[in-house]
Amino acid sequence: MCKEIKFYTGWVDSSIHNIINTDWELFSEFKYSLITSIDSCTDLHDLNISQKIVSDLAECELFQHQLLLNSELLLDLSKTFDLFSGFDEIWFFNKRPIATVPAELWIAGPREFTVDVSNDLKQWMELNQCGLALGDGIGLNYATFSHQLAQVIRTSK
Repeated sequence: MCKEIKFYTGWVDSSIHNIINTDWELFSEFKYSLITSIDSCTDLHDLNISQKIVSDLAECELFQHQLLLNSELLLDLSKTFDLFSGFDEIWFFNKRPIATVPAELWIAGPREFTVDVSNDLKQWMELNQCGLALGDGIGLNYATFSHQLAQVIRTSK
């Protein structure tokens, strides 16, 4: 008998910037962060800020057109480079991701997870062992397999 894996998604009136700065402990369990969108730009290879981050920090790299980093750097990176002002996406992993996030799985606004969640998202996250995905713009979308993370995000401001 197969046990169904629970998948929690939703939308809250918050942002990546707010949740990173107020609930940082959420991310401490994830070793890697994969940033797939900064201010609506999804080809991070062409962003000057991405090039600067990669040249300044050895722990950061461009993973095709997405920015891969050690999660413990995320808070400082956000403050130092004034990142995450809206329409951003971050995906969190315990192990180094083996594949980039497909473009069709975008989770930033104006998409709202109260009505618009693809089963492909769950399948991709499960296959790639992604524990949490955050996308903002007009509020904050989230997807996770953790009931505890979902609860904290739902109550965040």
